[in-house]
Amino acid sequence: MDDEAIAVEEIDVREREDGLFEVLETPLFLSDKVLLGDIIRAVPDDTGTYVLTEMVERPYRHFARMIPGEYGDSRAIHEFGEWVLAHGGRWEALMGGLLFLHFPRGKKMPRVKAELRLRLERFAESAEYRKLLKEGPPRFERSEATGKVTISARKDGEK
Repeated sequence: MDDEAIAVEEIDVREREDGLFEVLETPLFLSDKVLLGDIIRAVPDDTGTYVLTEMVERPYRHFARMIPGEYGDSRAIHEFGEWVLAHGGRWEALMGGLLFLHFPRGKKMPRVKAELRLRLERFAESAEYRKLLKEGPPRFERSEATGKVTISARKDGEK
């Protein structure tokens, strides 16, 4: 591995021409370098791993917000995500408590902070919030027989 590398992380990208790639998801450990929607140049090293060499274009304005983990695990965050999409943006929630928002440069910005604050206040009073506090976040379980993944809202150890 390159002694100069600060972190290695697999992310989804879309290959373009001339060694350019569009980043399709914000990396967790490299989010200070590249974010969703960025156009980057990368070249393969001797192991076949692509190494970022240049940030070519950043078409979005990016915002990161810490949010309550229960909100990140909720249906309500998807409603906020629909609002973001309706206003021309894109969104990602990572690990329940980290929200990335991306809005195109050169367009009028919606009132994102005010909208998120209002939705968080409503969520804090909701039945969904109380249920998440009681039952915990969804858990993923893989069936040995079928290999299918199911999601449950049980706390660890509950049957």
